[in-house]
Amino acid sequence: MELPTAVSTLAALAALLLVRQTGGQLSPGESCPAGDRQQLSGCLSAALERLRPFFRSGIPENNIPPGDPLTLEQVNFRDGPLEAQYTDVVVRGFSAFVLHSLDVDPFGRRLTFNLTVPVANLAGRYNVKGNILGATISSRGTFASEIQTVEILGFGELGLRQSPDGLSDHVQATNLRVKLDIGPTHHQINYEANSERDRVIGETVRKLVTRNDKILLRDVWPEIETKVAEVMSRLVNQVLTIIPVSSAASGVGPAQGALQARGFAG
Repeated sequence: MELPTAVSTLAALAALLLVRQTGGQLSPGESCPAGDRQQLSGCLSAALERLRPFFRSGIPENNIPPGDPLTLEQVNFRDGPLEAQYTDVVVRGFSAFVLHSLDVDPFGRRLTFNLTVPVANLAGRYNVKGNILGATISSRGTFASEIQTVEILGFGELGLRQSPDGLSDHVQATNLRVKLDIGPTHHQINYEANSERDRVIGETVRKLVTRNDKILLRDVWPEIETKVAEVMSRLVNQVLTIIPVSSAASGVGPAQGALQARGFAG
């Protein structure tokens, strides 16, 4: 990175991190040492904590969707002779994340973080079709899953983006990706049974899910990862992009008004 660009990035991040540790106020007299990577990361961690309420509610006027609950309209799964379709999936619990670490490297232009969600709950509808031992099966119903300890690893890049008016630049996290790792799971399957055959097939599906739950969930996780990455990226950039580089050297300027509109400053 060229030195002027690196300095601009540091300056914008310093302006961003005028958020105090308490009270969520902005103060032109307080800022994080932009040259200290550890303190810079610590201050950004505090800013992300301040954004936690918006992870749940979203910010509609800035095109930031709610992150808790997450909704998945349809996820398809296929494994051998079985084909399943999950619909109307609702995922709850991600707003209760615990932030373990966050590292910001302005000169390396990297952003990484590690979160843990203590418990995530999924609910929705399923439709399973396939062939087992020469018999055609079909089962549908609802499911509910409880997943303990979802670990989220996130990584992205930092760059500068020009504002629409072309008069200022903003720091922005780009290409943010997340990977999820899950702990113990518990599932409840409520199948539709209009006959004894439906009941037998439903019980068979229940056993398959119980024994192969992580295999069945593997096609759901990429969809959830995409949703979480979208919400986290937009929330991080909600703070980053309202601080123009051109105003960083002279104080908060118009950024304070933008933060006041979101309830960050009095």
